[in-house]
Amino acid sequence: MTRLTFAAISILITFALLVTGCGDKNSTENDHHTIEVTMTYIPNPATVNTAISFLFKVEDDDEHMSGLTPHVEIIKEGATGHVEMETSEDTDEAGHYRGTHTFTETGTYDIHFEFMLDDGDEMDEEFSLTVQ
Repeated sequence: MTRLTFAAISILITFALLVTGCGDKNSTENDHHTIEVTMTYIPNPATVNTAISFLFKVEDDDEHMSGLTPHVEIIKEGATGHVEMETSEDTDEAGHYRGTHTFTETGTYDIHFEFMLDDGDEMDEEFSLTVQ
């Protein structure tokens, strides 16, 4: 019984780590995909009243995923509303999506990069960004 409990807890912890990710790189696994979304931005650190350029790289089993229509929401921690950021796929690099946003307040923000897969599965990768 103890081994079964330990195994169940280990599986739950592994699943939680996969879903929440760590830092600027997140991976999600479903029945058919191992999707990795990486977010980078410049300037780094992000500062208030400065245009921040974001780059999201999306890969499925190390293959760039092009042709997505991502929806990006920016939510300040503790706030009830959100802001949407327009993104477009880089014409020179498939699977790279770019957007720009200017933050008007300091704080920590959750950035949701959402997209739909061809098989109908919806993906939502969340990143955290602190603006100084």
